[in-house]
Amino acid sequence: MKSGTSAIFLLTGFFAMIMSCNFQKPSPPSDAPVPEVLSVFWEHSDVSMNIGEIHEIKWNSSRPSQPNIICEGSAAIITGMTQNSVFVRAFESGTGILALRIEEQETVCIITVTEDIFGYAIDEPEEIKIPAEAIPSKIIIPYEKEYLSPGQETRITVQLDNENYVDEAYFVFTKEPEKNNIEVESMHNAAIVKAVKEGEQFILISHPKAPVSRTIIYDVLPPAPPQPPIIDVSESPMIVRKGETRQLQLTLLNGDAAEKTNFQFQVIENAYAIIVKQQGSTLNVTGIAPGAGKIRITNSAAIRDYDVMVIVD
Repeated sequence: MKSGTSAIFLLTGFFAMIMSCNFQKPSPPSDAPVPEVLSVFWEHSDVSMNIGEIHEIKWNSSRPSQPNIICEGSAAIITGMTQNSVFVRAFESGTGILALRIEEQETVCIITVTEDIFGYAIDEPEEIKIPAEAIPSKIIIPYEKEYLSPGQETRITVQLDNENYVDEAYFVFTKEPEKNNIEVESMHNAAIVKAVKEGEQFILISHPKAPVSRTIIYDVLPPAPPQPPIIDVSESPMIVRKGETRQLQLTLLNGDAAEKTNFQFQVIENAYAIIVKQQGSTLNVTGIAPGAGKIRITNSAAIRDYDVMVIVD
């Protein structure tokens, strides 16, 4: 009995082993591709500068791509860009943030600016070396300052002095931070600027191939008051011959339509020399005797009267 029982147990274990080998699910392959994770980072997470200094701050990424770089705060400002770095000038004491964004990844570098008690230079230091591929180009702007009124829009186009067609896609338009006097929408080398409220605000224009950025200042002024209505005439002074009749056309500039024919006149000097007859906004002037007469033209809407000298020869 014992030997028969042992044999049964051995057979049962053998069949169990065969079943487990036949029906085991295969393991997934270990060489499946792993999605690339985009990394974006500054070489230094914080930078200390003195007022007037210019530093080159480098960035790195695991995937080549044109970044969007913005300097927030008034302590420092971007003055130039290369393929993997920006040049930043310290303007005033305080703290600024240099934000770097590629696709959905973003990282920041803290810039601390302190006042140098020994003074500072405003020119770029000679030790800063711009890579050769960034030297040849200079940003060309249409103007350095523009005046707008609230609600007014203007379009600007910039370029490099020796650019290729593909270079147009890499311009960056950055508004002066912490101000909302203007709105800017840019694409490639063009931008639409809309005035929002009174005050000055600049746009910094940079390009990876240009070592020096350019600035355009927009001064948003209050709307100009409407011009007051004034009288104008077709000829002054007017010359007529004795016995000749000529027409003098009267115009009310900046006036309403109802006021444009509301003219009156009076001969105020040497009435013997001329005869004047009116037909709406036209005066028919006839020379009677040699001399110089003077006609005063009035309109209730005009801010001042208009005197016309008439010379009869």
